[in-house]
Amino acid sequence: MGKNESKLLKAIIKLEKGEHGWKLVLEDGDIELLDDMYGVRYDDLPENSKHFKPGKPLNEAMDYILDVVKDNDYTVASKGEDFFELSAKRWDSELSFDIDFKHGLWFEAKVYWSDIGETKVYKAMQAAFEGAGPPVEVYTFPEEDSTSGVVRIQEGKAYAHCWIVWDSPMDFIPNGYTDEFFHDIKKDIENFFIEKGHGYLDGDIKKPLGACINECIVEGSFDMLMLKIKDIESQLYKKEQTTSTEFKKWLQSTTEAYKKKAVK
Repeated sequence: MGKNESKLLKAIIKLEKGEHGWKLVLEDGDIELLDDMYGVRYDDLPENSKHFKPGKPLNEAMDYILDVVKDNDYTVASKGEDFFELSAKRWDSELSFDIDFKHGLWFEAKVYWSDIGETKVYKAMQAAFEGAGPPVEVYTFPEEDSTSGVVRIQEGKAYAHCWIVWDSPMDFIPNGYTDEFFHDIKKDIENFFIEKGHGYLDGDIKKPLGACINECIVEGSFDMLMLKIKDIESQLYKKEQTTSTEFKKWLQSTTEAYKKKAVK
């Protein structure tokens, strides 16, 4: 197996106005950065698919693309009215691990990772944070909990996506409802999670989300980063408690309304 090495990609990219809006054009440097920003090979894209922000002035188009750049691990070395110089570190490959913490979503202390035999994961995360190793994704799915998450650690930051899955909406329908109202209340419960809750895991109507957090964490030290990731777990449970309180109140009101309909 070859050594996993990094390379620094650089490019000067210009905003050019076209028939369908603004598009990015490579003035000099690595075309891979444009491939990266568009999500596919730039040269394979139809011309109209390269455009964005139709009808907007140059400054708004530039602000938009710089926001995208800021959120996606690129560095802007310089910029002018209609161009910017971009760089990004890329590795040959990234690392991915599945971790079952049994009784929790995350642990910040190195000793715990050692206790469960995952010292190599801890070291890989630390190397990723320090820029000495490739980005690391950790999938954490506690065996005895409905809480799950994906944490991506890379140089100087982490992205955490964590969630709690509840039972299927069918399981919340109280007993005793006639066929006349069964489907109506089922639909109401499904809509609650769309309109007032956190939606559904992967769009699966049987997996409503009691809570969900997406967060980018930027810290100066790896120890502090790990603490902040751990703190997301408590935030997640607080969110779930809020959702639970709102849902119980809403369900009681909704079922009472259906009971009144039934006696008419």
